[in-house]
Amino acid sequence: MVRTILAALCLAIAAGSAAAEAPAEKPPRVPVGTARANAEANALVAKGEFAEAAKRYREEALRRPENAVLQQNLAGALARSGQMEEGLAAYQQALRFAKSPAAKAGVLYDLGNALAVSGQLQPALQTYMASMLLNPEDMDARHNYERVLRELKEQQQQQQEQEQNQDQQQDQEQQQQQEQERQQQEQPQNPQDQQEQQQMQPVPDGEQMDPEDAKRLLDAMLEEEKELQAERNRQLQPRDPRIEKDW
Repeated sequence: MVRTILAALCLAIAAGSAAAEAPAEKPPRVPVGTARANAEANALVAKGEFAEAAKRYREEALRRPENAVLQQNLAGALARSGQMEEGLAAYQQALRFAKSPAAKAGVLYDLGNALAVSGQLQPALQTYMASMLLNPEDMDARHNYERVLRELKEQQQQQQEQEQNQDQQQDQEQQQQQEQERQQQEQPQNPQDQQEQQQMQPVPDGEQMDPEDAKRLLDAMLEEEKELQAERNRQLQPRDPRIEKDW
């Protein structure tokens, strides 16, 4: 809907330029009922009852759709009550039926305000620019244009700073992770952990034994072999020979 409104700005400017060259027309006569309904809705707006005001504007706008003032007021009430899409449609109708460049500039000025309040800053700038082209002497439109322009630049700068901070934070986290991995690889193991790992690791085949352990094992084997040999000697030793008497 915003794109539709912005596309209609060129048509509004062109129509406003043509109207500026034509002789000024007398303002249309407003029926008493329409003026009364508009005044009642204006009173509701003053109280902050925007939804009720929009309802009252719409009722009369359905009877007088060509009344640009009603459409403009309806659009403002809808936008301020949070019904932005319907408000944009009413602004488009107000632009369509506005007769003079000043009237079109007024519609565009209100539309720019509605877009700015809703956070659509870039479309708001374009709308203010269109209003100033139709009415260069409107200092309010120029003031709002400059204010929204500053706000848009600040937002863009903040967004850029946030993106830079996020990139720096990601780089720092990545560097910290790499440093932790490097420290873990270079950190020496605890002696107790090394001993446990050595105990858990199987002894490779063919590994040489410590000389002291080998000597003790050999002595034990020799001692055992001596005992076994002595036991065998005791079992195989013949008895003493019998001495027969010499009768």
